[in-house]
Amino acid sequence: MQCRRKDLWTSLDLISVVFFEVIKKDTIMRSTSFSSWLLILFISLSFSAGSYANSVSSIPAPSIWENQGGSTLTIDSISNTGLITGTYINRESDYACRNIPYPVTGWAYGTAISFATIWQSTLASCNSITAWTGFLYKGQISSLWSLTINGTSSASQIIRGNDTFERIKNQPGNH
Repeated sequence: MQCRRKDLWTSLDLISVVFFEVIKKDTIMRSTSFSSWLLILFISLSFSAGSYANSVSSIPAPSIWENQGGSTLTIDSISNTGLITGTYINRESDYACRNIPYPVTGWAYGTAISFATIWQSTLASCNSITAWTGFLYKGQISSLWSLTINGTSSASQIIRGNDTFERIKNQPGNH
């Protein structure tokens, strides 16, 4: 009986060693497969990040755009998240703060665009903010704008309008 028990324990030990070796190999293979999968995913995402950055906006940057009143929007850059930086120069005769570059910030996503400027500089302040939102279609940016004067107390005091911007020809990179 003693011998049989010892054989049984030896057999069980052998089975457990084999079992744990199989599990160990399976775990190594799974972790290797998982590691390979993660590596492939990482490489794919790395390559697609560049294409994402380029596909965030259809609006070219850098570029210069002119509206029907002669004012210019200069888009210096559009980041890979769509953040726009640039300047706006007002040339409308019925609004002060003319011929001074004011900073612009905004967002671009596909053909959609939104940007704003605060009419404040060391040269002149018009005590207001203008925001445009619109879209690029057939080479033009069509937009609606809202101008809010500091101290406004009613939505009826917000001045609204629309602009159509065309890209200025003969600038570097403009074909």
